[in-house]
Parts: sequence; structure tokens; C-alpha cells
Amino acid sequence: MLLQKGQKIDVTKNRNHKNVQVHIGWKTAGTQIEVDASAFLLSSSGICAQDEDFIFYGNPVSSDHSVSYTAGSNAQSGQFTMDWSRLSSSIHKIALTLTIHEGKKLNQYFNQVSNTYLEIVDPGGKETTIKFEFGKDLTKETAIVVGEFYLHNGEWKFSAIGSGFFGGLDDLCKHYGLEVIDNQDDAGHDAVVAESAAAAAPPVETKINLNKIDLLKKKVEISLAKNKIANEKARVAVVFDASGSMFNLYLNGTVQRAFEKVLAIASSMDDDGQLDVWFFADSSMRTGSVTATDYENYVKRTYTLGAAGGGNNEPEVMRDVIKKYSKEEPNDRLPVYVIFFSDGGIYETEGISKILIESSKLGIFWQFVGLGQSYYGVLEELDDLPGRFIDNADFFALDDIDTVSDSELYDRLFNEYPQWLVQARQKRILKS
Repeated sequence: MLLQKGQKIDVTKNRNHKNVQVHIGWKTAGTQIEVDASAFLLSSSGICAQDEDFIFYGNPVSSDHSVSYTAGSNAQSGQFTMDWSRLSSSIHKIALTLTIHEGKKLNQYFNQVSNTYLEIVDPGGKETTIKFEFGKDLTKETAIVVGEFYLHNGEWKFSAIGSGFFGGLDDLCKHYGLEVIDNQDDAGHDAVVAESAAAAAPPVETKINLNKIDLLKKKVEISLAKNKIANEKARVAVVFDASGSMFNLYLNGTVQRAFEKVLAIASSMDDDGQLDVWFFADSSMRTGSVTATDYENYVKRTYTLGAAGGGNNEPEVMRDVIKKYSKEEPNDRLPVYVIFFSDGGIYETEGISKILIESSKLGIFWQFVGLGQSYYGVLEELDDLPGRFIDNADFFALDDIDTVSDSELYDRLFNEYPQWLVQARQKRILKS
């Protein structure tokens, strides 16, 4: 069976075997490009609890012998063997990755690597049951999250991710909670020594830093005053695109910084200072409400890359947002302000349009923000979308959210929301 990017499939369900072999391969344009395969054995929160759970060329076998890696003789392939019966009950996910050794330093990227594939083979290595080809869309990336095995209702499944990002092995390790030390005296590769972040340093008492959110909150309040809505209250929500093309923005902290900027809005506008958060890709994930006392590393602590797949399914998460505020927690006096981040690749035109039309009679305003220079489809045509009771959405795109001042960002976020408030009250969508 040939998998498509973003697809998920059962691995152990209705199969009477305790192990699988995973073949992974690639071809390089030049023999000097060194590609390495790795596996990260992860807890339910997506963290490597110990360095033995990181399987790579320097540690080819896990401590419980549940996962092992053997490099191919041609240096362009490898094989993972996974024994589910030996795997610790604390392991809920296994992420498989490819990285180019010193790729950025040597100006080597995955657009110079071809025929990347993964095969999941039945025991004995005789029959390929699942194949996933990936990487044709990559350019200057130096790492790939190939896919992820994950435990679901007591059975193992596989999610085909195939998404690249611009960090190397070090960045992958840091993302999964490991610290990396480069030993320059190693005769071959730099010896990569990984330690769990928890074990690397003694516990210290930490003090939550509210100052960052407090400073942002002051800028929010200035923008609210400029737009004559300083005394307006609202429930605030943020939705983050978590598709494969967004992975680099998660790894480099962009999504966390965007989250903090929106949290400052909730701190100003919500009576309880709470922000409701969603992540989405092929499926959607609603997380618990968060306040300024718990913002540090929130994105990394809450969402594991690939947990919702790698594709784009805006309608599903939009329906869940509507469900929360119109069915589960209805309040016709308090508006809902939703900030929806996406890097594009939007093709669900009909589904998104239908939801925006249907929700135009609800007290929900959708503020879409583009992160990049991609295809935003129907979002770029919101002003001309017919059939709505009132105009209930706005969109603008940013090449890089970090290059825009906080004041400018907040002014743009509140560009159309005040007019919507007036119309929503005039049309009795919101009661005074």
C-alpha cells in the first residue's frame, strides 16, 4: 500500500505479530552528502525521558532492545527493527527522522537528495506492507520528520508526515527534550551525546515571568483605546495551523511567540484572562484554557509535532470552535474573537466558505493571519464572500511576524473587529 503525505494507517491492529522492520532510503547527488536516520522514543507528551531513547548512529539499540537501527552497506539506506513486546509502557510514540550531517555548514540540503522513501515490512522482511515516498517538495531543509508511530487505543498506528525544516540533528534533539554536546575529537561524525533535559541539571525553583505578557498587554490596551473598544470584553481564542509546512515555525519558536502575543489580548479582553487554544492539521486538537501564569513553553509542552497529522483541514477545527461557543458555552452577550494562524496551502474553499456563511449569524469574529507567502485561497477573498448575514471575518498576511512591531500587529488585528461589533449589536446577534 502506498501512503500519501498526512495519511495514517494501522500497523498492529488485526495483525498477529510482535515486531516490524522499517526500511528507509535515499539517493544523494554527491557522495559527500551524509544523511543520517534517527528514531526518538517519546512519552505521551512527546519528550525523550532518557538519552537511551534516542536511537542513532552513536546509540543504535535502545536499552530494552525494543528498537534498533542498522545502517545500509551503501550509506544510502538503513533499517529500524521494532519489537512491540519489548517496548516500555512509558513509550507512546516513535518519531523517525532524517538529517544531513553539517548540512547548513556545508551548504547541503534535501533538494540535493532524491528518492527518499520509507517501507514498513512484515516480520521476516519478505513482504512490503506499507510504503511512503516523500521529500519532492523540499528545498533548503536540512532535516525531515519522516513519520511517527503512535499508540492509539492499545494499537500502534503510523502517521506519514514527510515534512522538512531548516534545523539539523541538534534542533531535533532539543525539540524532543534532549541536550546535545558535540565532541570534535571523534574520528568520524562529531560524537553526539544526548542527555534528557530533566537529568542534565538539578531542579531549581523557577518564577513565572509575567513581565513579558504585561508589557505586551500594555500595547494591546493602547491599540484597543485607539480603536475605541478599550472597555469591550470578549472571549478570545487562537487557532494554530500545525500542518507539515509549519514544523519549522514550531521548532524555531515562532508559534510560541505568536501565542504570547495573542495571550496578551486575552489577558486584556477576557474577564478571567483566559485564552482558548486549538491546533489543527488533518484533525483538530482543542487544548485547555491558558492564562499568563502558565505561558512559558506552552506550545512545546502542549502540542507534539505531527500529532494531528500533516495536512490541512480548516473546516474541522472551525466546526469545533463553533461547537464550543454556540453549543457547549453559549453566551449571546459576550463576543468571541478568534485569531486563526495559517501558512497557506488552503484548498477547502467550499467548506470554509460554508462555515463562514453559517457562522455569520453567531457572535464569532474570525481574524485570519497568514504566516508566509503561500496560497491562501478563499481567505484572500473574504471581502467579496457573498451570502453572509454580516461581514464576520478579516485576513492579512505577514511574511514574518517577528519583523512587525507589536503595536502594528495589534492595530492590524483590530482593524475590522470594532465594525463587526457594531453590526453584530445592530443585527441583534449580540445583546447589549
